[in-house]
Amino acid sequence: MSQRGRPSTGHVRRTPRADGLTTLSLRVRAYGERYTIRLGTELDGWTEPRAAIELANVCAQIRAETWVPPAADDEVPAPPTFHEYASAWLKRQVAEGISENTRKDYFWQLSCHVLPFLGSYRIDEITDQVAEAFKEHKLDERAMIVGVLEAGGQVRDRSGRVRRPLSNTSINKFLVLLTRILDGAVRRGWLPHNPAANVERLRVRRRKGGILEADELKSLIAAARVTERGDPKTPERQQRVRQLRDVEKLSWREIGKHLGIASSTAVYLYRTQPSSVVDDGRRALVAVLGCGGLRVTEAGDLDVGDVDLAHAKLHVRDSKTETGIREVDMTPRLVEEVAVYFASRPNARAGDPAFPTRTGGRRDKDNIRNRVVAPAVARANREREAEGLPEIGVAVTPHTLRRTYISLMLSAGAEVPYVQAQVGHSDAKVTLEIYAHVLKRRDRSRFGVAFDALMRDAIPSMQQAKMQSWRPEIAA
Repeated sequence: MSQRGRPSTGHVRRTPRADGLTTLSLRVRAYGERYTIRLGTELDGWTEPRAAIELANVCAQIRAETWVPPAADDEVPAPPTFHEYASAWLKRQVAEGISENTRKDYFWQLSCHVLPFLGSYRIDEITDQVAEAFKEHKLDERAMIVGVLEAGGQVRDRSGRVRRPLSNTSINKFLVLLTRILDGAVRRGWLPHNPAANVERLRVRRRKGGILEADELKSLIAAARVTERGDPKTPERQQRVRQLRDVEKLSWREIGKHLGIASSTAVYLYRTQPSSVVDDGRRALVAVLGCGGLRVTEAGDLDVGDVDLAHAKLHVRDSKTETGIREVDMTPRLVEEVAVYFASRPNARAGDPAFPTRTGGRRDKDNIRNRVVAPAVARANREREAEGLPEIGVAVTPHTLRRTYISLMLSAGAEVPYVQAQVGHSDAKVTLEIYAHVLKRRDRSRFGVAFDALMRDAIPSMQQAKMQSWRPEIAA
């Protein structure tokens, strides 16, 4: 039997590294020689079961005499491009179980902002100067967009959407993501240090999130109602068509001639419901955000089956944190709002979106912010102005409604642990911050009244002394 025909043998080798990782490799005998095949570490996705499978594959190829020995040890392959490495990094994050929203956010940051500038660089070519140049590029890009907008123009992306100037917070997010990705390149020895970690972050002015007053939230829920679409005279014409058809027994042609409309229009008016108003769930959705405290993505993900009106519960089955998966107690007002809306959807199935778009799709955070909350705020302010009330004094986002729910619950006397569980906070810090804000907002005037009452009770002799010192004859 020739040397090439001998049975192949081999085993998996484990080499501990100084950084705590373990490099896996294969040691095999083939064609009369011994070879070492380097695989990688757990950061590269290599595990012992996977290495064992690779060993079996290599041995099978050796027996079939189709295996090609690896290059000599001195032929070290060049590091990948940042585009290749970042793509592999994102795949690993998905495999480790990041949420779909996080994946979308990382993908957007990479594809729209980081890769266009850094994608063609080889990993070991990204220096401190290159990382700093990326930051300066985003600042120059922002200045260009601002200049065009001030001149009355628009800048559009590849999809035709209008581009907005990036905030300091967004640019800092890109630098944080870049730092995370390059940390792995440092561990692999491709970089001596992380260049993105040395880039100074942009200053961000922290603003406390706004909170609505109870009357403002009430106005916002009322303003989220659906307005009647089409001609306001439509219900009256529908009633007239029914009378001509059912009572006077006229033909469709005669009805059309009598009302000055086409006969097909007469048929349509007869067959449609008297009201042209169709509840699309916007009011109920705003109520869920403001009276249930759900995150905007949680509200968008709700199915009809997640809303238990009989037991006044909202079941949040998917959330950004483990504590976010919870049952939310519905207030009587919220039950009423949602029940009225669900009554308009008698054929809805348990798996249907609880608050779908007009076409039946599921609303995302952008849709809720732009198509539901923003129009409701604009209408609420118009209606409050007509009633002589001040406009809503804060910039309202879906998260504003969540903070408002926490504020109102605490003001109503609910204990902090209960509110924390209701909104799915894993850390009580945020709940306590809003609680401190609530305490500052409380009416302090009653304390002064109570103080005066205590003084009167504690020192009655002062008033008596004044009365005794006053003499009618002296006053005369």
